[in-house]
Parts: sequence; C-alpha cells; structure tokens
Amino acid sequence: MISGIYKDTIPNAAGCVEIITINLTVEDVDTSVTVLNMTMTSNASDATYRWLDCDNSYSELSGEEGQSFSAIGKGNYAVEITNAFGCVDTSACVSINIASIETIALLNNVVVFTNPTQENVNIDLAGLKNVKVQLLNTQGQVLFIDENINSSVYQLNLNSLKGTYILKNESEQISKVIKVIKL
Repeated sequence: MISGIYKDTIPNAAGCVEIITINLTVEDVDTSVTVLNMTMTSNASDATYRWLDCDNSYSELSGEEGQSFSAIGKGNYAVEITNAFGCVDTSACVSINIASIETIALLNNVVVFTNPTQENVNIDLAGLKNVKVQLLNTQGQVLFIDENINSSVYQLNLNSLKGTYILKNESEQISKVIKVIKL
C-alpha cells in the first residue's frame, strides 16, 4: 500500500451511496543495519528490537533486545524491528566474519583469571577502551551490566549463587564470551 488520499463508494442501509475519503499514511519500518567490526546497529529509532540467528531458522538470540548487537563469532544475523505504530519487519541477514589477525590477537589477549572462583573474577581487558561487561545466567538473562570501562584489569564481584555464568565483554574492536564458574 502507498500513502495517499483514497476515495471509496459505499452503499448504506437505505440504498443511498456514500463517498468516503481516506487520507492514508503508511509508516514503513526502517530495516537498514549499520555494521562496524562485529557490531550491528539497527538504523530504526523509537522501536523495539529482536536479534535473530539466520543460520538457525531465524531463532531469537536470547537477551539481545537492544538497538545494537555484538556478534560473538562468525554467522549470519538479522533484526526484527517493531516501530512505534506496531508495524513489524525484519532486516536482511548480515554476514559477520572474524577475519583479521589483529582481531584474533585481541580476542586471545582478553582473559579471565581465577576461574573457577569463590568470590571475584578479574578480566584482563588487553588495553581495550570503553568496554561493556555483562554477566548473564545460562538462560541468557542479564544479571549485571557495567559500561565504558577503561581500566586494564576489571574486577567483577560475583555476589550470586554458586553456578555457571556467561561473561560477555564488548568493545568497538571485539566481543568475547567466557564461561565463568562460581564455586
């Protein structure tokens, strides 16, 4: 459907004809995506987002509901966007590929130590700037977020119960996921 002014003729109950005028505005969903390194950002604003794994029958990526998504590895990803008017559309799949030696070196240099731990874990951020650290449970629910970290080593206090957790570290250059075990 295209936005515009439309007229329609409708007979009423008395058999008379009525002409109605409709000023129709179609709100398109912006499905374009910007990619920088391994981070995809939906260009749609004032919307809700659901990131999808194209390689796994468009399954939803648990906990990925922000305007941006940082891929943790090679794959094809898309975003389902619901705009403020309730219109829903999905972007084209975008291929993310870790290819550079520099990126691989950075991934190898970001390490978590004292893992398994009884209390704290330390994350050596390998000189990365403006890092975002997220702690998730094994169901993908976000338990903790800290952003814009610029220290060389970040200490995360695990006040949570014993178990297995997912630690996600993101910067402009890389995104790395590490399994953490609290004893």
